[in-house]
Amino acid sequence: MMMDFFEHVANELSEMDKEYQEQSKRVKQAIQEGEQRMKEKQQRFEERRRNREKHFAFLRNKKG
Repeated sequence: MMMDFFEHVANELSEMDKEYQEQSKRVKQAIQEGEQRMKEKQQRFEERRRNREKHFAFLRNKKG
């Protein structure tokens, strides 16, 4: 009877560990995806900034 209790506790701890590992994996993946999205947004922002600067440089040169 006592062994059943310890087996039960060991199984519960094992299951909790599996759940923790799975949740940790999902969190890491979400962080990586978020970092990738931020990097892509930054790249798009920089591209728009460069295009805007080219456009205004063109307009300034056209006036002169």
